[in-house]
Formats: sequence, structure tokens, C-alpha cells
Amino acid sequence: MPDRAPLWLGDYARVLDGLVTSGCVVTTRSDGRDAGSFVTSVMACNLRTVRFIVATWQGSLTDELIARSGVLVLHVLGAEHAPLVDTFGKQAGRQVDKFANVAYRRGVTGAPVLADCLGYVEGRAVCAMDCGDHTARLVEPVAAGWKAPGCDRSFLTTDIRRLGLEPPFADDPHRLR
Repeated sequence: MPDRAPLWLGDYARVLDGLVTSGCVVTTRSDGRDAGSFVTSVMACNLRTVRFIVATWQGSLTDELIARSGVLVLHVLGAEHAPLVDTFGKQAGRQVDKFANVAYRRGVTGAPVLADCLGYVEGRAVCAMDCGDHTARLVEPVAAGWKAPGCDRSFLTTDIRRLGLEPPFADDPHRLR
């Protein structure tokens, strides 16, 4: 087997940072408690059945409650939803009620569906995979709604960086840069 050259982490991180992904909020509910987190690891998958994958940080209350309940709601954000990045990306749900000043309703699964977003998909986690410090979940939708007719793009990670809204974990010394 040929020797593999060592991976230069700087180039690896630059390539991944160059991917344009949407900024979203994931919410959940379990045991009478709500949680939500800002996420950027989301992708549609599976051509024959409608499913998507979303990754949540394992240290978050959101990840813990999704593991218990198996339900979540993925909310697509637009640039006008920048305050939700602060609310769901820069505060810890174990210390702060992130929903105190956010309008929402209960979805089909009982999880919070944010009133102010471009659209949402509510679903049940079919399976989960440990990805190191994140958990990736394959989600099967049970309800969805698009609230922004005429809108052709979501709040991208490039928008988040340009506006200086990147959550504090971006400066985590363990993150590859």
C-alpha cells in the first residue's frame, strides 16, 4: 500500500470553509423541554424517498433532546433572520430559555416551529451517526411549509461571516483552521 502524504489541515479547512451552505435553526422537544441550535451541516439526500441529513453538536441540549425524542424541526433562515443566529447560535440552552422572545407554535411532533423563518421541515430521525463532536441524523419529514413565496435563496454561511454573526465555536482551538 502506498504511503499517504499527511493531510495539511490548513488546506483541508479552507476547502470546507469554502463550501456554501445554508444557516438553519433546528428545534426539538423532549420531556416537556424545548431546545434549539443554529446549524450549517444540512443536506438533502435520497432521490426515491424524501429525507435529509442534519448534524448537531454533541455538547448541545438540542442534540441531547433529539436523541431522546427522535423528533426535530429544521428552519431555513433568510438574511432578515440574523437575530435568530444570535439567539440559537450564541447562547447555551442549558442556561438560557432561547424561546422566551421567539414566536413559535407546536408542530405535529410537539417540537417548536418558529413563526419567523423562510420555511421549515418537521421530521423524525430514522438513524444517527456519531461524527466525532457532532451527530448526523437521517430525518424523514412528517410536515413542511414554505413561507416565503418569491424568495430564491436562504441565509448562507458566507452571509453569516460577512455580517460578523459567526457563532463563538468558530474560534474554538479544536476547530480545524
